[in-house]
Amino acid sequence: PAPHINKIFCCLKFLYKNLPISVPAKYINFLCEFLTIKLFSAVKTCCKVRILLRLILIIMHFFLLFYIFFFQTLASEELKISSIITLNDKVPSECGLSFETSKTVTKILIKKTKEGTTTFFSIDSKGEILKKANLRTYSQDLNKLLSFKTLDSQNISIEKKTDEDQTTAFFQELLIGGGTLEINDKKIEIKGPVDSKVRLEYLFCTGEMFLPNYETNK
Repeated sequence: PAPHINKIFCCLKFLYKNLPISVPAKYINFLCEFLTIKLFSAVKTCCKVRILLRLILIIMHFFLLFYIFFFQTLASEELKISSIITLNDKVPSECGLSFETSKTVTKILIKKTKEGTTTFFSIDSKGEILKKANLRTYSQDLNKLLSFKTLDSQNISIEKKTDEDQTTAFFQELLIGGGTLEINDKKIEIKGPVDSKVRLEYLFCTGEMFLPNYETNK
């Protein structure tokens, strides 16, 4: 029955690496040792060990399916994405996106001021201390774009002038291809393309912001 045991341990290893909750390694090791003892004990005492192993495999496969269809859906549903539009004299002065979970609110904006255009990034935590944070797309890295390092705090905000081409590419990739929001050791997938309503609101905002006839309203 060794192949069946190997399959069970592979299932355990997959669940340990992919479950969106923290499971201490000692509990996984304990479970593996427990299964090993019980299974080999069953080999000696039960002539129907293959039936027992197949039953355990069915249970493990059930948990795998439960993970795929429940936890993956939960992870995507708990992330709320919305557009950010701020008007100044009826002209957009801020255009961006907000990513909200039960624990954090992350904002990434383009701001237009009298001094020029800047990129603004902030994270507000609802309790957790922020030691590091980043937002990555296919080819762009917000940490490198803004050249900042996170300090231990519940609130992070930074605003800088950034390369226009790289900033444009960053937002385009984020809206179409999605990205990854990294907060401490947690990675939150932003699936692309972002909701069409949010995309259109952001694109309309930036289009209005940079209309030539609004240049005098900086």
